[in-house]
Amino acid sequence: MAKLLEKISDLNDLILQGKHLEAFEKYYHDDVVIQENGKPPTAGKRANRALRTEFISSVNEFVRAKPLKVTVGEGTSIVEWQYSYNHKDYGEVKYTQVSVLEWENEKVVKERFYNNRTSKSQKTGKEGDTLIVLFNLKKEVKEVDYEKYAVEIDSPSIKRLASNRGFKILKGLNLFGRDTPSPYRYIEVMDISSFDDLASDIQREEIQKMLRQFSSFADNPQLIITKQIN
Repeated sequence: MAKLLEKISDLNDLILQGKHLEAFEKYYHDDVVIQENGKPPTAGKRANRALRTEFISSVNEFVRAKPLKVTVGEGTSIVEWQYSYNHKDYGEVKYTQVSVLEWENEKVVKERFYNNRTSKSQKTGKEGDTLIVLFNLKKEVKEVDYEKYAVEIDSPSIKRLASNRGFKILKGLNLFGRDTPSPYRYIEVMDISSFDDLASDIQREEIQKMLRQFSSFADNPQLIITKQIN
């Protein structure tokens, strides 16, 4: 347990020094799974690195990062953090976060954090709005290239949006009970706070860039606006 306390202390010190990515590379396992609040978990170091890098690039200034309490158990550490920073899109953001880390062989294999993160410009919105995107790839696009983009760029970018309440990309195989191929090879399902919030989010230049990349892969995507009825 003393050795784990030493590791978590070093991890926290790196964060306090602003060395977020260095801490991530040093202490997180290649197969780490990270989840924020009730959002879908993100698996793998590569996908989580992309999320973390995008977050850091979106912060103009880190004002405060302070560990309030640290608890260490058998293979588990819990840290209560107080954060304050200036976000390039959302302005001043302040919140308290509890990070629960599970360790194996001196590496973080699972992290879940709970926070009340809000900003002056973020909206609560209504629940039950979902955007569904159906599409096939353009003839010249290889599936391996699109799926690399989906894992490293598309999914991390969408999951960081303030309006996002859940996002997944599905691969269509065949119609149920038949050998007929699915009419659409890929389906994106995005639960959002509201379509007004989403419209505001996608004005950001980094999201516009991501959407331009998406357009280079997708052939005539069909966007379906839905509303939950049950």
